[in-house]
Amino acid sequence: MLIHSAGISLREMLALPSLKNVRLIAGASGLDNIVRSVNIMEVPDILDWTRAGELLLTTVYSIRDDSIAQSRLIPELANRNLAGLAIKPGRYIEKIPNVMIEQADKFNFPLLEIGQDVSFPDILNPILSEISNQQLAIIQRVDEVHLQLNRVVLEGGDMQDIAKVLVASLSNNLAIIQTFSHEAVVAHEEYDKEHKDIKKFIASNSRYGTGLGRGTVVIDGKETGYFRTAICVGKKWYGTISVLETNEPLSRCDEVTIERTAAVAALVLVNQLAVASVERRYYNEFLNEILVADLGEEKNLKGRAMSLGIDLQAPHVVAAIWFHYKNDDREEEHRLIFQRIIQGVREKFPEIAVGFKLDSIIMLIPIPKDATDKDLDKVRETIKVIHEQLVVRFSRFFTKEYGYIGVGRAESGLAGIQNSYREALQACQMGRKIWPKEHICYYDALGVWRLLGNIQDKQELHSFINETLGKILLYDQEKGAELIKTLEVYFECNGKLKKVTEKMYVHYNTILYRLDRIQQITGRSLEDATVCLDFQLALKLLKIMND
Repeated sequence: MLIHSAGISLREMLALPSLKNVRLIAGASGLDNIVRSVNIMEVPDILDWTRAGELLLTTVYSIRDDSIAQSRLIPELANRNLAGLAIKPGRYIEKIPNVMIEQADKFNFPLLEIGQDVSFPDILNPILSEISNQQLAIIQRVDEVHLQLNRVVLEGGDMQDIAKVLVASLSNNLAIIQTFSHEAVVAHEEYDKEHKDIKKFIASNSRYGTGLGRGTVVIDGKETGYFRTAICVGKKWYGTISVLETNEPLSRCDEVTIERTAAVAALVLVNQLAVASVERRYYNEFLNEILVADLGEEKNLKGRAMSLGIDLQAPHVVAAIWFHYKNDDREEEHRLIFQRIIQGVREKFPEIAVGFKLDSIIMLIPIPKDATDKDLDKVRETIKVIHEQLVVRFSRFFTKEYGYIGVGRAESGLAGIQNSYREALQACQMGRKIWPKEHICYYDALGVWRLLGNIQDKQELHSFINETLGKILLYDQEKGAELIKTLEVYFECNGKLKKVTEKMYVHYNTILYRLDRIQQITGRSLEDATVCLDFQLALKLLKIMND
């Protein structure tokens, strides 16, 4: 990594006193290309021996009489990411061919002319000397920073401490460390993560593995450069480190320092995750045990629960945060996001017991024994805040199709917590079907829906739906009509036709025709209260059964 990071730009190279008789004749846009080594071309098949970042020196001897090879050389060198081409005319060619000058400008590939009194060693020696000096400086600088980072790790430092070391070594430029399992860490004297431009920058980097390397961002109305590298171990991504040039431009030595810091951050993070994983596993296994344990075990569970801060005798509201993922989504990313959500809830609401079970995050929210409506309102506000944070931080996942929160009723004791858990799951399942846009469903708001959802004989439910609505469904399917939708809106508007027409944006007579058609098809009258009840129950069951 260090060898490839050292180098000198062509612009800096041409400023060296010993290279005053080497001049640029084309491809000026590529002057910031980095020369990492130098090669000499005196054979036709030199391309097979070149590497990215090389400056190629030549007298064009091997292709002096081959105009086709001359026209192909620069495009092929540019494609292989060489830094530039330096030609010494005079002995084998009188002047540099026009086709090569044109190609250099076309591909933004620097083409240099070497003066007659300049030998190849005159170019090689100062460039390689400069690269060696840079290499040594990089090694010394990185080693110094690495020693400081090791000290931070040995003293039990965290990401904030690592970020401070990095900022101090980079002329007080702004550093941002983002990981899956932690909040973003921002280290700078002037800026913090609440600054609107910094907050936007952090949000834009929510997808790890994208936007690495150099880039620009607008900070306080000024275009600011940045360098971003990955925090990873093997092929596993844990986050990124971004350093913004808020004070001074970053050098190549700075980039290597950032990359070395990322390696240390990865080791710290892996260690933290390993320790936290053991603690979470124990905590989560016990939380899962509470939700399914035999009621006769309550006495044995009380002591363990109390040691983890859970009072089984106190009333709790159980909430379930449900996620659904596509098969092509990354499992590792989901696991880390679950951990981040759980950690976020614990940090903001330490009184809440939180863990996960299957594809849901489960929260046990304690409330006072003599809870009032005000206490229950506080629970609703807490769940609302959690939902808002989920939407802000995980909008890609927490959508109508992929995220929902179900909330059970407040109950005490092991049996009560287990019952509230079942209610939360049912509220989550029913809410996604009935009110998908709401994202939160409370079991006590389900009303008749919870009775319908608890009917176990699914075959009987299907039969009732078919007997009541089967002919209407078939008619809609064959004719492309909207009789079911019309019937549903009719009941939602309590049979007031004017409201039905306004809600469906359909003419009054069309609604009359559709309602008349429903009665003709089914042979049942909408003026019969029992028939209307059957229709309403069947419509609700249809929503439940259509998963």
